[in-house]
Amino acid sequence: MPKLIVTTSSGTLIGQHHIAVIGQREKWTISSSNGVVTGPSITFNVIPAVIGDYKIEDENSYATPFLVSGMNATFYWIQTGAITITIKALVSGQPALRKIEAQVLTPNVVEYIGTTSRTEIYSSVLPGREAHAEDETISMLRFGSTDKPGISFSAKVSMPTKIRCAGKLFMMQTMTVNRKKTTTLNSFEHAHTDDSVLDQEVYYGQIHSDKDKGFIQATSGLYVFESEDSPATTLGKSGANRTYKNVEVDEKYCMYIMFCPKDGISVAIAELFWRWQATATFNETSGSWNLQIGGDSSEVRYLQGNRDRITLRLPIWRDNSATELESDT
Repeated sequence: MPKLIVTTSSGTLIGQHHIAVIGQREKWTISSSNGVVTGPSITFNVIPAVIGDYKIEDENSYATPFLVSGMNATFYWIQTGAITITIKALVSGQPALRKIEAQVLTPNVVEYIGTTSRTEIYSSVLPGREAHAEDETISMLRFGSTDKPGISFSAKVSMPTKIRCAGKLFMMQTMTVNRKKTTTLNSFEHAHTDDSVLDQEVYYGQIHSDKDKGFIQATSGLYVFESEDSPATTLGKSGANRTYKNVEVDEKYCMYIMFCPKDGISVAIAELFWRWQATATFNETSGSWNLQIGGDSSEVRYLQGNRDRITLRLPIWRDNSATELESDT
């Protein structure tokens, strides 16, 4: 049987074994010293193991399927572990086959936890309007308090030692927007998305990240980083200027830990799901807001991030939360 030669960006692939890292870019060329190669195909025993491309921006993200183009194949790894690659082709009309056993490594998420507090309603008088506090007080429904975040994230990630694995580590959050408000005039406002949107920016703020870039430039060793979130929505003014009489929030969030090797794509290596579910109803008798916490809200909990079977290695969104919640101030 004719032999197939695989040439990568690092040179000719020797033997049956190949080590790579998740998100790594592979650029292969198929040839043979036994004749002209035609009709090559590349398959993987894990589906999906690779992607043609993946782009992320503040407004959207999109993935491109992997396709062999002539004698060339460019792809990125999106799964980890042992993966068998089967290459088939004709060499001067004769069938040829080559199998490669790839070991795809990933940064190891040693620990990933989320610690939550509780939803609160807090009020403050508008600056300079203290003499008219009854009508000039603004109230907010907030996951968390003024001195404690709604959720705190903490993660420890160690880099692989078998091969050099430099790249960016960062946190990125998606969410579904769902905020319903009933005004004092019985009109309705509803900020809602059917699918996930990006929460503000690709690089979610981290305490230990590069302050200008929002990510950690990782090379080797153990990296510790933290972040937090305290979503809130306005309940409007009080007294004669009161705007709303009922506000409901039911939003789902997912905070990802992402890794992007040099010249590669960003891939999720861990995820943590949480939910904010609460209702504030104005009590005409007491003149104050009543708070009801939803049964599925992530209140006062210790949450474990998923580090093994990631739901979405390539998070997809088509909008940004800043656009959906622009008027919620």
